[in-house]
Amino acid sequence: MYYDPQHFVHEQLPNGIDFYTHTHASSVCFMDIFIPVGSAHATAHGPVPPGSPHFLEHALFLQSKNHAEAHSFDLDLALRGCERTGTTYAFMTRYGMACPLSELTFASNALFETVYEPLFSEECLAPERGVVQNERDREKKYFPGRNRIHQYVNTEFRHSSWVTLQQIFGTNADLKQYTPEKLAELHQLFNFHSGTKVVAVGKSDFSELKKLIGSIRTHRTNFPQHFTPSHWVDPAFRYVELEGVKHPTYISSWMRPALPNDEFVALMFLLKYLVNHVHGPLYDEFRKRKGWTYGISHFCDASDVETIYGFDLMLQDKEQIEEVRKTLIPLARKSMEDQERVERELRRRLAFEAFSYQTSDDIISGARSDVLSGDPIRTYASWKKSLGRLKDPEWRIRQFETLFSEDSFGDLALMPKE
Repeated sequence: MYYDPQHFVHEQLPNGIDFYTHTHASSVCFMDIFIPVGSAHATAHGPVPPGSPHFLEHALFLQSKNHAEAHSFDLDLALRGCERTGTTYAFMTRYGMACPLSELTFASNALFETVYEPLFSEECLAPERGVVQNERDREKKYFPGRNRIHQYVNTEFRHSSWVTLQQIFGTNADLKQYTPEKLAELHQLFNFHSGTKVVAVGKSDFSELKKLIGSIRTHRTNFPQHFTPSHWVDPAFRYVELEGVKHPTYISSWMRPALPNDEFVALMFLLKYLVNHVHGPLYDEFRKRKGWTYGISHFCDASDVETIYGFDLMLQDKEQIEEVRKTLIPLARKSMEDQERVERELRRRLAFEAFSYQTSDDIISGARSDVLSGDPIRTYASWKKSLGRLKDPEWRIRQFETLFSEDSFGDLALMPKE
């Protein structure tokens, strides 16, 4: 019998919540609850105030029905080998739990207690406001990026931040308004939403968690979204000297709307095909033949709104950058016609999947990406079918010319500051 390592059983519970399970012979179980409220919904004049999804996420980890003493819950979990996590995204907030199979009953109740049975007290909230302020101050120096280089790329080359710092974290004044009473009100508004999705992986049918989730009364509220899609600030090529750049680096990038599944699979294949160190055409040319670079990186940020992707090469001087600019796309385009090489890469990609989806953590990570992207959870079989389309040279070349077209393209070179 064929076993699909990404097949999930999907059931919509009577209260509207979507429940996805994957049975996996693992000693560790993972459970995620996705609440469909995030920072992109937060504004000063709407039902979701600035910073409130993120602050509520913090508050839910402080006290709860059976763990009224601050921070006692995490100690109880840790002594049982369990761990809970929370993350606020643009359009969702995720609450996760990992546990040994032997503690699944306790962990299922603990996750439910975290998300649906919190307690709020001013004594615990006061220091947490300082924690969030510190988190905001840490992020704001290079927002939206990790350093000055990343910040420049995301603000002066392309605009790559959907939401503002205030939407994510709120101001100090915003944080002060989140009293226990206000958080209890927001908790009811956010966390009992019928658009919630639950994903669980492990050696169980997760019937205990399903019974708990199915017991809550839900409502559906369409929160308005406020975000700025990514766009080019200045896609024209230029040399930019920046502090922190140690070597000349050429960046080429493309931006497109969200891609259908077949096209997204094609994009990821083409990116990896072109730059991999085994037989990647760009790697062979710029490292193996010319010795200009240690390696070529590719990147891809995908969501249900857009897809941003491209390459970056650390080179030696302006002459090499100019040559790469002239030859990179023609060389990549020519490699689309090399049927033998493409099919060899297809075999390599399929072989490498043997390393993927071997643990419950791997499986839920893949499912998590799909849920956050607004897609159905993709199966291994559907991925393999999409990959197989790339054997057709006509379809493959058409995808390349669409995905790597000039109308969605921008490039620049980052140079060491002299």
